[in-house]
Amino acid sequence: MLEPEQLTKVIYPVVICMGLALYLHWSVYSPEADNHARGGRTTFQSLEHGPPNLTASIAVVVSFVFFTVLSTYCLVRLYARGRSNLIRYWMALSVALTLGEAGGRTLLLWLRTHSLLKYVDSITFHVVLWNFTVGGVVAVFYYAPRLVNQGYLLVMSAIVSNVIAGVAGWSTWIILIAFVVWDLYAVLSPSGPLRQIVEIAKSRKEKLPALVYDTNPYRETPRVPKKPVAPAQPSSSQRVAAEPSDSESHSLIAMEPEPSTDEIIPEETKEEPAEERRHLQLGLGDFIFYSILVIRSSIAGVVPAVVSFTTILAGLIVTLLIALRGRKPLPALPVSILLGVVSHFLSVLLVSPLVAVGRPRMMFN
Repeated sequence: MLEPEQLTKVIYPVVICMGLALYLHWSVYSPEADNHARGGRTTFQSLEHGPPNLTASIAVVVSFVFFTVLSTYCLVRLYARGRSNLIRYWMALSVALTLGEAGGRTLLLWLRTHSLLKYVDSITFHVVLWNFTVGGVVAVFYYAPRLVNQGYLLVMSAIVSNVIAGVAGWSTWIILIAFVVWDLYAVLSPSGPLRQIVEIAKSRKEKLPALVYDTNPYRETPRVPKKPVAPAQPSSSQRVAAEPSDSESHSLIAMEPEPSTDEIIPEETKEEPAEERRHLQLGLGDFIFYSILVIRSSIAGVVPAVVSFTTILAGLIVTLLIALRGRKPLPALPVSILLGVVSHFLSVLLVSPLVAVGRPRMMFN
């Protein structure tokens, strides 16, 4: 069984990401700010400025789902044709645009919100942004200390979640439900795109390129040379440290920061036959959509935000236990998102009115 400390290595990052997303939403992207400041290219309509436009909401949802499905199947075709390097360049460009464009807007708004923009000139800002972007690409796709790699992944997830959270309220809920359905099909259906990628990866015995949060402790910057001077064969633990990708060659992992390709993977390392060791991988899309749900719940009040926050973690733990028991990859979105959506509306309809009635009668109010 998975040790509790290994389970917390997945829970803590989810908590940190959702907390960072909430901080960005309420301290950087104020409710009064225009939606263009979030970095979105679609004309998002806010509920605070009037009733939502049904046609615009449907267009946003359909376009969002369509391009996700299209990019997923394109990725399957590229991987089936052996274009792994092209996929890697594609993802590197996506990361660079996310950190440079959306991250730059977020940094600019943060400086403006905290009245620090007057202390930063244009040259310094662009130099810092350039180093932040290039450093993020290197940390995500090449070698970097684990803390730096994981930090960039969480920051990216928080930034993207706030960009998507600019969609009008009902569009956000429809997108969440739509991607739950798509995630189930893509992972569990025999004809699903992720199922096809898994079969191809297993037949080739190679690692999938991915944007994934990995708890594997052997993915630090390698300090052992690839060609050791000593003629003796390295031990199993040294081989893992020198070749961090070997322990992941059969992993099903996320390929883009989208919910359709994000999964929880229990992975077994076979270097220690006496003691079975496992580590978990969680796709960035899970972090993003968990954060979107918490952001939308926080707009309704503190109680819905706390309830959604708690139920998301509960659903994640349930999914982890099911994945470990079945020893196969599972989509991480369905249980957590469905529990979070249901608990949000129940708290808005039942708990929040009760709190509003009882607050004036509190003893220490």
